[in-house]
Amino acid sequence: MDRFPRTTIRTSSPTVVVSFAGGDEVFEVAPGFLSATEAVSRYWIPRPPSGWMETAPAAHLRYVTDVNKNPQGGAKALTRLLKAWKAARRVPVSSFYLEMAAAEHMTGEPYFDPLSDLQAILQKLSASQLRALIDPTGQTGLIHATSSLGGYFGAMSAVQDAKHNARQAFIARAHEQELTAFGFLQKIFDRGFPAYA
Repeated sequence: MDRFPRTTIRTSSPTVVVSFAGGDEVFEVAPGFLSATEAVSRYWIPRPPSGWMETAPAAHLRYVTDVNKNPQGGAKALTRLLKAWKAARRVPVSSFYLEMAAAEHMTGEPYFDPLSDLQAILQKLSASQLRALIDPTGQTGLIHATSSLGGYFGAMSAVQDAKHNARQAFIARAHEQELTAFGFLQKIFDRGFPAYA
């Protein structure tokens, strides 16, 4: 802290988030212990409120990268939108969960439309009630959305609000009511919306 007095440090389970340069450079750091070194390295990382979960970062990155190829850029762009919503509204949901949910949603999609896919995935998250995801790589167990019951209820409430606003923005755009659509998107992303588009 002495070297970087303006650097913001906060927890975002299971990571510690370090924001340099007023938030322009953001790093997520998670302590981990090697659990296996077979074909894919796996690690134990904290899973609050108590306990550990296994993760395979290289396998998960490869999965997202592969899905991101078709439609080109869709999985990562949708992940950025979900993470922007999470940050803007301080939603207590795992960034890793959002990344895996976005990749799962984009698998097999013929093209990426930011608003259409955002409202579709929010609908899916709501309908599934943030159910745990089965690791698509088969390397680890379930991927949980939140780390506590309180976090779950907070995240579900945020999902319901965002789902409603995304749907209204989608309908407004279909009726060529761009300013109305923009207003609903600001309700999702707060004042930071244009920067995330």
